[in-house]
Amino acid sequence: MEGIIKKVVFGLILLAFLFYVYSDQNAKDVSMDKIKEAMVKDEAVASMEEGTARDVMHYFGVDVNSYEGAVYFKGTEALSVNELLIVKGSSRDAVSPVRDAIDSRVDAQIKTFEGYGPEQVALLNDHIVFQKGNYIFYCTDGQSGRIAEEFRDVI
Repeated sequence: MEGIIKKVVFGLILLAFLFYVYSDQNAKDVSMDKIKEAMVKDEAVASMEEGTARDVMHYFGVDVNSYEGAVYFKGTEALSVNELLIVKGSSRDAVSPVRDAIDSRVDAQIKTFEGYGPEQVALLNDHIVFQKGNYIFYCTDGQSGRIAEEFRDVI
């Protein structure tokens, strides 16, 4: 009897863990307009300028027209590395190339600023990038953690 109870408890713990892991990977289907609206409420994002699909292609090599939507903001100063990129794909797998492009962008910027831009390199090293459902989020900013939480709250 005691062995059966242990198995049931273990099974329940395993199910709860699987539910937690699975639910963390899913995201609500939220329009990019609503995401953008929520992001610009943050003062750090509001201080950036909104980029275009052409900017994303230039800086990341990603054609956002191949995805369901994207939001891109970039710092206004010439030496700013502050950026926010959110891309919505048709599936989880669809945004994998965006993750690779983000990694390449960050690596290239670190190489650019090494030796003379220690503040920029520190921000780049502390960037946040993650995938939730069919969204990918990337942010380099002194407030990246807060901005990421605001994004998670929306989706």
